[in-house]
Amino acid sequence: MPIPFGIVYSTNLTQDKETSLAGWTDQQIPNAIVKGVRRDNIKLLPVMPYEKYSGMAQGDLNALIADYLKSIPSINNKVH
Repeated sequence: MPIPFGIVYSTNLTQDKETSLAGWTDQQIPNAIVKGVRRDNIKLLPVMPYEKYSGMAQGDLNALIADYLKSIPSINNKVH
């Protein structure tokens, strides 16, 4: 998606073991959502609007991850 200072490539949110969130720990995924950091602690800003999710109840966050993110069919798609 183009933004004023360049092109941003979306992360593969499926459970593919090579190119997606499947390699992230149970703590790294919530950290990305509510703190805006990748698993190597580099900021996801300005694209990830983590401040919109930072007040999410823990139960809702757990449901988002377990019931949605982990249910998306795996697709092998390496992003830039």
